Amino acid sequence: VFLFSTIVTGGITLEKIFQAVGRMRATMVSMIAGFVTNIVLDPLLIFGIGPFPRMEIAGAALATGIGQVITLLVYIIYYVLDPLPVKLRRNYLRPEGEICGKTYGIGIPATLNMALPSLLISALNGILAAYSGAYVLVLGVYYKLQTFIYLPSNGIIQGIRPLIGYNYGAGERKRVEQIYRLTLELTAGIMAIGTALCW
Repeated sequence: VFLFSTIVTGGITLEKIFQAVGRMRATMVSMIAGFVTNIVLDPLLIFGIGPFPRMEIAGAALATGIGQVITLLVYIIYYVLDPLPVKLRRNYLRPEGEICGKTYGIGIPATLNMALPSLLISALNGILAAYSGAYVLVLGVYYKLQTFIYLPSNGIIQGIRPLIGYNYGAGERKRVEQIYRLTLELTAGIMAIGTALCW
C-alpha cells in the first residue's frame, strides 16, 4: 500500500481541488470507481480466482492500490475533458513558509484522523492473518460494507464544505447554521440506521 502513497496523495489533492470549485459529481464518481474496483479485485487477488494469482494479504493490498489508481485516473479524465477554473502550474508549487505553517496546522489533525483507522485495520489484518487468509477476507468484506453505509454521510459532509465556505464568505451566518443543523440531522440518521444494521 505504501508504494501507492504518491498516487493516493495525488488523488486526495485533486479531490480537494474539485471540491473547492464545486465539482462534487466528479468527486463522487471517482471515489465510487475506486471503491468498486477494490471490492471486485479483493477476492480475485486474495484467493487467486480465474487467471489471477493467489496473493492473500498482498493481493488485498494490491487491490487497494489499483483502486486508488483508478480514482486518480478518473479525476485526470475529468480534469482534461472539463477544465477547472483553477489551473495547475509548476511555478505555483514553490513552498512558502507562512502558507506551509497554516497548512500543517490544519493538515496534521486531518492526517491523524485518516491514519488511525488504517493502523487499526493493519493491526487487525496482522492478527487475523496468523489464523487464516479467509478471516482477512471476511474483515475486508465487512469493512467494505461498512464503507457503503458510511459513504452517504461522508458525501453529505463533503458536499456542504463549499456551501458553508461560500455562505460564510458572504456573511450569511444564519444560512451556515441551517446547513450545519440539517447536515447533522441527516448524518446522525444515516449512521443510526447503519449501526442498527450492523449490530
